Amino acid sequence: VTHDQVEAMTLADRILLLNTGEAVARDGSVAQCGTPLELYHRPRNLFVAGFIGSPKMNFLPGTLVSSAPDHAMVRLSSGETLRAAVDARRLQPGAPVTLGVRPEHTQLGSAVQHIVRPLQWQERLGESTFLYMEGADGSIESLVAKAPGHAHASTGHRLAIGLPADTLHLFDAQGLALTRLHIAAVHPVVANRPGPTGRVQRQLLARGQVLNHPVQGYKPRLFRVVYQRPELGQILVGLGLAAYPWN
Repeated sequence: VTHDQVEAMTLADRILLLNTGEAVARDGSVAQCGTPLELYHRPRNLFVAGFIGSPKMNFLPGTLVSSAPDHAMVRLSSGETLRAAVDARRLQPGAPVTLGVRPEHTQLGSAVQHIVRPLQWQERLGESTFLYMEGADGSIESLVAKAPGHAHASTGHRLAIGLPADTLHLFDAQGLALTRLHIAAVHPVVANRPGPTGRVQRQLLARGQVLNHPVQGYKPRLFRVVYQRPELGQILVGLGLAAYPWN
């Protein structure tokens, strides 16, 4: 049990995220249950989307303009019209919606569909820089974009922030997510290190490459989970114990 979403994302095989407050009476205790990447790529609602990820997902209010089997067109409250790779056909044009995009999925520049916002401040981390810009009209929350570490801009400068259609999320007036049509693939990182007996059993799982090192018989065995999240450019490693016979 943890209240730290980063700890849950890096250590858990599955996450059970619980609702709080009024949401418990309205939607039940469980907000969503699934693998870390399921909650990351396909959050069930605004609560899950805002809880998973650091910095959290950006939310931009808007109105549905039109929908098709392969995309939806959304007009933001600030006036821009954006294309999102989601299936919004259950909603009528004119329905209020919320567009979501994670800071790490934004792009600097106007090469793709984009919005323009003035920079408030920036957070330099070496490998990357987080840019904090004015959010939606009347909102006190900043719009956050992740940029390369060498990126630099001055406070007040108006920056073009690209929002690729296949990275966007869309939520209805009740905060429920509409189905995303494109999800980034997870690419396993292949490793080959001999275990204590020199034998390695490989089993490719959805989350990555699992290496089971046999000890003897049914005794506990250490395993490593190594996988890559391309959208973050990070490799995460988990450790655990399992007891089962060597086949």
